[in-house]
Amino acid sequence: MVAVDLQPRSAPTHQWYALFLAMTGHLIEAMAEIMVAREIDPLSLTVHTTLGLQHYFGGSDEDLATQRQALE
Repeated sequence: MVAVDLQPRSAPTHQWYALFLAMTGHLIEAMAEIMVAREIDPLSLTVHTTLGLQHYFGGSDEDLATQRQALE
């Protein structure tokens, strides 16, 4: 059991789990988790920053406009 099972509506929980997955090489699963976090809290700067990191880890420059908007 992981924390997201205990707190399924917590954006930070999904965000941190996404980072863990990305750092352990599970990029597809990581992207799915960060998208759940973004759905729960679409205005979170940390969620959007983590989404940008996911794209970076995956070697993609996709969604740069969203990242710039989050920084503004």
